[in-house]
Amino acid sequence: MSENTHKSTLPVKILLPASGKLFFQHKPDFVFCKPHLMPLKSITVEKLEKMQLEAQKLRCKTAQS
Repeated sequence: MSENTHKSTLPVKILLPASGKLFFQHKPDFVFCKPHLMPLKSITVEKLEKMQLEAQKLRCKTAQS
C-alpha cells in the first residue's frame, strides 16, 4: 500500500494547438440592481386618506355649529 502513495515529480508538458483557433468565451453572470426602498403606502392611498381626514374635520365642524 505504501508503494502507491509516493508522489511523482515528473514535469507536466503543456500542449498548445499548432493549427486552428484558440478562444475564450466569457459567459455573463447575473447582474443584480441595488435594492430600492418601496413606500409602505402608495401616493394614491395617502391622498385618499388625506381627503377622508379633511372631510371628517368638515363634518365635525358642521355638527358643532
